[in-house]
Amino acid sequence: MQRIRSNELLTTILKVLNVKTEAMMKVKSKFLCGGPPDGIASKETGSVRQGIQLALNPNPFSDRLSLSISVPQRSASVCIYDIEGRLVKRFGVALDHGQATLTWDGHDEHGRRLSNGVYFAKLSSAAGLMTQKAIMLR
Repeated sequence: MQRIRSNELLTTILKVLNVKTEAMMKVKSKFLCGGPPDGIASKETGSVRQGIQLALNPNPFSDRLSLSISVPQRSASVCIYDIEGRLVKRFGVALDHGQATLTWDGHDEHGRRLSNGVYFAKLSSAAGLMTQKAIMLR
C-alpha cells in the first residue's frame, strides 16, 4: 500500500464530501497546524480583533500587495499561504509603536514568481491571530 501524507488524505476526504473551499481551509488548519487559522476576515479591509489589525491593499493585486499591521506588541510575524494551505512566504516584523507596513511582491521564499490565485496572509502576535484573503491577478 502506498503511503499517503495526512494533508493529501484530508484534502481528498474533504473533496469527496464536496466541502466548500473556505470550510476546507478551516478544517485543514485545525488538523494540520500552520495553515490559515479560523476567522478569515474581509478580503478588502482589516477588522480589529483583540487589538490587532491586518489590512491588505490593493486587493485584488497584480504585482505588489501592501500589508498594514497594527498590534500592541513590538514584534509579530506574517505568513502567506496558498489555497492549499502551504506556506509560501514568511515575514518577521519589528514594529515601530505597534505598527508596520510590509510589501509582498508575489514571490515565494525561494524567489519564484507565484501564479494567479487566492492566498491567505496570517498575522500572528502574542495578542492573537488574524487572517485576510488576498487575490493575485496578473
